[in-house]
Amino acid sequence: MKKIHIILGVLVVIGIIVWAIKSDWGGSSYGPGASSVIDAGDPLDAALAFYQTYLDIEQNVATEYEGDILKDPILADDVRAAIETHSGDVDPVLCQSETPEKIRAKVLFRHESDAQVQVLGRGEGEKSPEQAVVTLAVEGGAWRITKIECLYGEMAPEREFSFENDGYLLKSVPAPLDSRYWHIVFEQNGQLGYTAPLFFSTASMCTDVSGNTAMCDENTFVDATKVRLQGQMTEAGVEVKNVTMLEGE
Repeated sequence: MKKIHIILGVLVVIGIIVWAIKSDWGGSSYGPGASSVIDAGDPLDAALAFYQTYLDIEQNVATEYEGDILKDPILADDVRAAIETHSGDVDPVLCQSETPEKIRAKVLFRHESDAQVQVLGRGEGEKSPEQAVVTLAVEGGAWRITKIECLYGEMAPEREFSFENDGYLLKSVPAPLDSRYWHIVFEQNGQLGYTAPLFFSTASMCTDVSGNTAMCDENTFVDATKVRLQGQMTEAGVEVKNVTMLEGE
């Protein structure tokens, strides 16, 4: 029965968020509006499609086609220029000193308009300690690679925050969620409806859409305000460090 209540609670939260977005709940100057945003798709899929094609070309030694792949619109102009002028033993795209047999990738973080993907190579029976950290941004409704950083070691770059997500602030939450606390409703694995209670302190800083930063005042929050939130995840919820108000959709 408890599981049923939790599922129903999540569904109600999703309904509240959807209704709030559609109706511009609260009239906040930085709350969700009514304009639409083009869905750029999955940044992992975009990065892997480019990287797999590039790897296939390298493995087949079809160097005459390499110039064509570098014309792929997924590459930002400065990234393309850096690849074309690169000199050295390490491939500037794969970030490998030897062409790997396979590649694999995982998302390091993803926001609505930017993301970072880790691309790893693998040889025969062993993993390579070299990796590419690929930064992407949404431009013209599609993901574009804006930076490729070559690092040594399979560990992902250390992240300052254990919780970093875009989502919506909500206090009007149904049971079993605790309405004494503000919550963030966010998307995970493509599914909206995940929630986490938020714990603010004097170290919690809020930045409005104009770029003004001050200590967070929960009394000024409006339900369904869209935010980017950074903090440390604990068993009880998120200890908030930074909240950035985002322009509404």
